[in-house]
Amino acid sequence: MTRIALWIAVVWVSGLVTPAAAKPDDALILAVHPYLPVPEIMTRFHPHAEHLAHEIGRPVKVRIGGNHEHHIEMIGKDGVDIAYLRPVSYVELVARYGKKPLLARQEITGQSYLRGVIIVRQDSSQRTLADLKGKYFAYGDPDSTMSHVVPERLLQQAGVPRTGRRDLTSRWNSNPVPHS
Repeated sequence: MTRIALWIAVVWVSGLVTPAAAKPDDALILAVHPYLPVPEIMTRFHPHAEHLAHEIGRPVKVRIGGNHEHHIEMIGKDGVDIAYLRPVSYVELVARYGKKPLLARQEITGQSYLRGVIIVRQDSSQRTLADLKGKYFAYGDPDSTMSHVVPERLLQQAGVPRTGRRDLTSRWNSNPVPHS
């Protein structure tokens, strides 16, 4: 099995690195791409914002982008101070607005890590990626690294071009893919 380790970018944008930085009492904005339902994102990121605020002595507010496009635009135009985004989003951000400094990457036990799995039914005859030629393949969000970009690349490397599959692409976040 091939393991693919990709990093998830956390981008430090305007507030602390430009002369136009907000006043020290103003809250920094931690922008998060809308990859999960809002309450779940808030549950996951609010503790990080509180910890960061405690460490730097300045309030930090979590702001969730209205959609992928809005999130990229706000970061690109320096409308936020810190941003959490997917690798694919960072590539798109750089292509449109130029490089933004990276502050950190997501790690598990000290190692960058991102895992994806391609699942077939237990009684399926498909055991390799090449076996998926001519079969249906359900992708997640087109802007998702692990539910769209990485599987597409792996299938191409296995000799299964897009024209050799009948693709189903989700327009939702990556969570519904296993239910397809």
